[in-house]
Amino acid sequence: MEILYCLIALVLFLSSILIKKTDKKISIITTVAITAILALCYNIFVCYILDKIKIPITLLSLTIINLAISAGFIIKIAKDKQIQQYTIGKRDIIFTIILLAVILLIAYKEFGFPLQIKYFSTDAAMMHYDTSYKFYQKAELLSVEDFKNIMPGLYINVGILFKIFAPFIGEFYLYKVLILFDLTTLFLMGLLFYSLVRKNNKEYFDIFMYHSFFNILHNRVSSKQLDLWILLSWTGSSNYKCNTTYNK
Repeated sequence: MEILYCLIALVLFLSSILIKKTDKKISIITTVAITAILALCYNIFVCYILDKIKIPITLLSLTIINLAISAGFIIKIAKDKQIQQYTIGKRDIIFTIILLAVILLIAYKEFGFPLQIKYFSTDAAMMHYDTSYKFYQKAELLSVEDFKNIMPGLYINVGILFKIFAPFIGEFYLYKVLILFDLTTLFLMGLLFYSLVRKNNKEYFDIFMYHSFFNILHNRVSSKQLDLWILLSWTGSSNYKCNTTYNK
């Protein structure tokens, strides 16, 4: 079922790219990045619908829905006898290769090789991994009462990946899936930012490439600062409670 889900999901992804959207040629880099982000949003939406109508959220139910939507896209493409035309420039290829190299460098510097758990705070384990693992074990969304401050976007998508990879790599190494998802979203963010500045100013490639990389590095540094702030806040709160209890 895991392999079948991946194959159908790939068909859905490719058919959504090939279906004609406009008569103009559009950037394949932009389309792939936006489609990938929309795929994450799509997973959240489908899981919410399944949960509301009390259908178990399993790879089987997700595969059936993906197959139905893929069939609709393929029928539309066959009926129109047209596919979307794309364009890709030399600069797009250069940026994508450099971006991938930067992400790999960040992965090596932050997590080492092979990937190890080196997050700055316990937030990744206590919130992101824990909720994703609980969703992986269940066939329904997590209770709002138990997880009030958790946004479902991450745990739903990572939980689905856990369902896919657990039979192949074992539950012990599922943390590597979370790390790869984190790095993949960083890569997609870089592509989206590049596409945005590229569309608005096509003449100054060096400038908007610099801004794209700056945006990625700033996001990484900011996330580390936020993790540190959360850790210090939690530690400070714990120390305050301990001191208060001791003084009493």
